[in-house]
Amino acid sequence: MSLKGLDRIMICMIADECFHLLFLRSLIAVYLLVPILYSLANYESGKYLKYACIMFVIFAVMRSTLLEFTPDHSLIEMLLKKISYPLIEHSGYFILGYYLSTLDTKKYKNIYLIQGKPSDLLYGNFSLPVFIEGVLLYVLFQNNTFESMSIKFKKSILFLSQCSFGVYLIHPFIIDRLRDTFDIVPNLPFMLTVTIITILVIISIVITAIIRKIPFLNKWII
Repeated sequence: MSLKGLDRIMICMIADECFHLLFLRSLIAVYLLVPILYSLANYESGKYLKYACIMFVIFAVMRSTLLEFTPDHSLIEMLLKKISYPLIEHSGYFILGYYLSTLDTKKYKNIYLIQGKPSDLLYGNFSLPVFIEGVLLYVLFQNNTFESMSIKFKKSILFLSQCSFGVYLIHPFIIDRLRDTFDIVPNLPFMLTVTIITILVIISIVITAIIRKIPFLNKWII
């Protein structure tokens, strides 16, 4: 990745130009809070973890969901917007994941996820459906070790898991190059769309795998 490319990433983070990098600022803030969150998790054996999760549900999940149903410029909307606590929102899933890891959730091993039609109304980062889906997915993978899988398949899953964050980071930049090269337009035929997505994923995985082989970049970028 060139210095020009790094400059573009920084501009995207600051100017909100790249949708997929917006979370990086929040991620940086959460990591800066890790010492405080660690103290919270270990204070009196995690006594206040449940309290922190309840605060997250109230001031992030329920607040975000209620805002979608309140009339514009109403008193309720103004009150809900006044009680915004960004630090609770951004660190909430972080704390919740740790709290769930301390619970015995084996009785919820068999989980069925029903995915409806995506809607901007209820699919924000802190909306109730996304919150529930996130918790269920966490519990699902927490309680399924996939012991019946072959070693080769497990290694493939591990490799894709290690590359997933890198693929997420670089795929929009590859989309831009593919769009310029192949003159990609909206509403392409289905098979052509599948082909382009496959090419995109393969290129992203290859680039990420190469970067992971470079010690410095592997440690500090992906």
